[in-house]
Amino acid sequence: MIYCDTSFLLSLFVADSGSELATRQVRGLTKPLVWTKWHELEFISGLEARVGRGVDSRVECNAVYEALRTCKDEGFFQVKTLKNWTAVFSLGCDLARLHGAAFQNRGLDVLHVALCE
Repeated sequence: MIYCDTSFLLSLFVADSGSELATRQVRGLTKPLVWTKWHELEFISGLEARVGRGVDSRVECNAVYEALRTCKDEGFFQVKTLKNWTAVFSLGCDLARLHGAAFQNRGLDVLHVALCE
């Protein structure tokens, strides 16, 4: 399983400061990247914010949604359905308590790690 932060995934579909590196890192992968509803929410929010800021047009945004659908259909992503969000949040709380001071991360970042388990 290869689990990526949503900002990394968005960089695969839109031109931003991380696009070149993200593209290089996925080139030649033999395993699919994980895709969850959490990724979907963050991806849509990030893409729509770009439209709102005028970075991308609605037409470009819709093309990204279509490219994403194609990637899912072709197996680039492994769509993972989470059935127990309570367990994910509980693990996130445990991880934050154990490692939060050392990493100084936000809860949303910890949630991504908890989703990997």
